[in-house]
Amino acid sequence: ASPDFIMLLFYCLSMYLSQKLTVTDPETAKKQAVFNIMMPAMFTYIMWKGNFPSALILYWLVFNILTIVQQYFILERPKRS
Repeated sequence: ASPDFIMLLFYCLSMYLSQKLTVTDPETAKKQAVFNIMMPAMFTYIMWKGNFPSALILYWLVFNILTIVQQYFILERPKRS
């Protein structure tokens, strides 16, 4: 199947959030600010122009969502104690 543009946008957003949650140090976040924006945009463009099947994009989207959930629980669990 051909790539779905809406799914690509969700993938781009999920990749951005995943990278945003991964960096916890404010100094490192400043250094990687451009990288956090350019990397999802680049991957979205490559997948859109590369004609990747929508199943592959769906797989990566689900993986990113699971990564976001995992990072959220890892980072929030110690704060609650």
